[in-house]
Amino acid sequence: IVFLSSAGGHGTDTADVDASLTKPIRFHTLAEQLAAVLEVASPVPAQARVAVAAAPLTASSGRRVLLVEDNPINRQIAIAYVTSAGHQCLTAVSGEAALEFAATEPPPDLVLMDVQMPGMDGTEATTRLRALGGAWASIPIIAMTAHAMAGTREKMLASGMTDYISKPVARDQLLGLLNQHLAEDAAMDVSTLTVLHDTLGAAPFTALVHTFRSDLQRRAGQIEAAGAALAWSDLENTAHDLAGSAGAMGATGLAETARRLMAAAQRQEVGTTKSLVAELMRLIRSTDETVARVLAGQG
Repeated sequence: IVFLSSAGGHGTDTADVDASLTKPIRFHTLAEQLAAVLEVASPVPAQARVAVAAAPLTASSGRRVLLVEDNPINRQIAIAYVTSAGHQCLTAVSGEAALEFAATEPPPDLVLMDVQMPGMDGTEATTRLRALGGAWASIPIIAMTAHAMAGTREKMLASGMTDYISKPVARDQLLGLLNQHLAEDAAMDVSTLTVLHDTLGAAPFTALVHTFRSDLQRRAGQIEAAGAALAWSDLENTAHDLAGSAGAMGATGLAETARRLMAAAQRQEVGTTKSLVAELMRLIRSTDETVARVLAGQG
């Protein structure tokens, strides 16, 4: 039994399952997990497993990256990696310093957040930054942790982080994440649509995309109405459903923002919720436009 769960969802007893995966499920991740459970060779070629880390950089250069790291050696290494990709690396030496940055400087394009820091740790700092609303509600925040283990990704996502990387930080892996989250088209992982097209075939894929686009418009109306009325339960449930379907279709930016909205609705945070609803509406429009272009290209 392989248990599928949503990040930030309610806890479930998984004592009797053989493995667990967090939605959205990626093809390679599912294939490798099934191979491990069934004790057969992985169908995913070795070179494909490192494709993300080894992929050439395509993100726009000159983006502003805030590095929150208390260890001076780790800080210097991360600065070197970030600047080698052509980005500007701003620094904060603690969670408190990150909040001071947010109060006095324009929001960065991405945050690299150390998790284990004295005083205010990375998890609390992230929660407080998200609560500021505005751009801070949707900026990618990547956790850096030396204690990655089962459940780490779920814990990081639940705290408002976008992704995480294990320490010691490997240059190729870090640059791969920067590329993924800073690319102009980071809101959509088009490769997921390619996999779905190749797996389903042209006609079923076209039908799936039409269903997804219709569902996007329906969810947009529901979230906009629930956001205006601050109907917390409706917001949480609709955001949960949207995060699942968007993630499965490769709409990573939309899925991540929907998960943050779900968490904000659970905590009944008015300012953050309103900012996230507005951001979600923008992402729904851009996702629909991207999917429409992909569909037109298939024809």
